[in-house]
Amino acid sequence: MNALAESCRRLQGLNISSCTKISNESMIKVAENCKYIKRLKLNDCEQLEDNAILAFADNCPNILEIDLHQCRQIGNDPVTALVKNGQSLRELRLANCELISDPAFLNLPPNKTYEHLRILDLTSCARLTDHAIERIIDVAPRLRNLVFAKCRNLTDLAVNAIAKLGKNLHYLHLGHCGQITDNAVVKLVQSCNRIRYIDLGCCTHLTDLSVTKLAGLPKLRRIGLVKCSNITDESVYALAHAQRPRHRVIGQDGQEITSYYPGSSLERVHLSYCTNLTLKSVVVLLNQCHKLTHLSLTGVQAFLRNDLEAFCQFTEHQRNVFCVFSGIGVSRLRDHLNQYEHAAMRDEDDDDFDRQTMEGDDQNMTGMMGPLHPMNIVNVDDDEDADGDEELEDGEGS
Repeated sequence: MNALAESCRRLQGLNISSCTKISNESMIKVAENCKYIKRLKLNDCEQLEDNAILAFADNCPNILEIDLHQCRQIGNDPVTALVKNGQSLRELRLANCELISDPAFLNLPPNKTYEHLRILDLTSCARLTDHAIERIIDVAPRLRNLVFAKCRNLTDLAVNAIAKLGKNLHYLHLGHCGQITDNAVVKLVQSCNRIRYIDLGCCTHLTDLSVTKLAGLPKLRRIGLVKCSNITDESVYALAHAQRPRHRVIGQDGQEITSYYPGSSLERVHLSYCTNLTLKSVVVLLNQCHKLTHLSLTGVQAFLRNDLEAFCQFTEHQRNVFCVFSGIGVSRLRDHLNQYEHAAMRDEDDDDFDRQTMEGDDQNMTGMMGPLHPMNIVNVDDDEDADGDEELEDGEGS
């Protein structure tokens, strides 16, 4: 790294992911000599400390992207400095930087915004609270992608702050933020109608109300609801039947010549361990969402069937544990379940036909025989009838 610092002074990108033997001192030298750096990937360099990252924040004002995922020794000061000094910082990834807490953002200068920041990943920064999120939204009002997965202290207050991003928000991950309720999700949907991806896995307070509202997002492509154990088939039907904005086709004379509702935009749906779901609602989802390429249903009782395992991805052993359909497996599952449904419907139709025929025969016979009269009743041995019924039941059961 010392040689790099000396000979590559116009370096613009550096990726040393998982290079755990590089010293802080050599990284400081790189930062001091290579002032044109724009992209840094330092993820899994757990040996790096605050002084190395501070050197980049102080000497490299043109950084666009920096990935510090799993740099567990990084604290608040480098984060504050990176945001404050970065004239162009667009992407900041801090997943599993467990020392980061509210002051990393609360210490940013007042009355200053960072309009260039678009992507922020704070996965498993478990010390963060609602106050930090409120400050983040205030200083970075054009954030597009936000990841707060496993930030378990966050409540509805944080989600209400995120809602201020409005149409700028496209991607939101709040998995394992278990204190969030329907009220916050409803407000989020009302304010941020351009969300394309949302993950609310393990947000166990959420109900069908949240999913019904989310289903109406016109650009929604991916939704994660793993272990949202309160949701029912109503949520799946909402996702399947959500009305998208009407597309209008205008003729040369400026008059509308046709209009139509496009099909569902959903591509990936994660419903594992949503234990209240039934096969019927998932069949509707498959038939209505033709762009679907990924569907996870692990732990859903209705899908613990041998005939469905053939369409799952993974090995045979993994299929005994996971129930995930991807790519061509989704199409094959759809075809298989439709055949199954059609067969069931034919059986029902046959049963209905038999029942209607029998009822019709009864009516015809009643008409032919006229009102029952004591003379028309034939005494039949009750025991013989019972024996006959038992034989019939045995025969059907064999």
